[in-house]
Amino acid sequence: GTLPVELYQQTTLEELDLGFTLIEGTLSTLIGNLRDLLRLDLEAREDSVATARPTMRGPIPIELGQLSWLQILNLGNHQYEGTIPTEFAMMSSLWSLKLNGNNITGTIPAQLASIQSLKEFWVDRNQLTGTIPSDLGLLSSLETLRFKSNFLSGNVVLEICQLRSINLTELVVDDCIAATTTTISPVVCSCCTNVCVGGVGASDGNVSVVNSTSAVDSSTYLRSKRKP
Repeated sequence: GTLPVELYQQTTLEELDLGFTLIEGTLSTLIGNLRDLLRLDLEAREDSVATARPTMRGPIPIELGQLSWLQILNLGNHQYEGTIPTEFAMMSSLWSLKLNGNNITGTIPAQLASIQSLKEFWVDRNQLTGTIPSDLGLLSSLETLRFKSNFLSGNVVLEICQLRSINLTELVVDDCIAATTTTISPVVCSCCTNVCVGGVGASDGNVSVVNSTSAVDSSTYLRSKRKP
């Protein structure tokens, strides 16, 4: 079903977890009313689109940027479209941002580098273009970065590679789509978790397959970081 309008009136709500349910429709701009929200998890099954299961669609509301206490935002495996809002940079408490498996276009906003608490950033399996912002190398807390299966190009700069010596354990940047179906050059990366080889459809068999489980225990983190 869809999210009822009444939900957006629950201004003291701290956690909204509807992951792997049959939720559909759009995410209202009224989501900005939920200023106490710590966790918003609407993730769908990875095969939802292919199997015609209900999914969310439409643009990602910029009003999410008003949720300054939000720590976990997971909108994975739906049909969201449009660009990644630059307003996300205002979510100063965010440590997990997962937008993977959608129809998101445009470039990766360099403004996201202001979210110093960010540990997980997944935007794989979208339609993103451009390069990976070097400013992300400022995020010393990063543990997992996923960019694969977009239309990205350019190099993964030294500033990002250097994070491998701090906390970054997973950097997945292969761009087999760009390398085999367009004139865009694939992303060049000397420090990534996997390497792009083979043609379209070969990704799952010829590059490293990483565990989709978060590296951080989210329930423990929420308890430790709950606002006073």
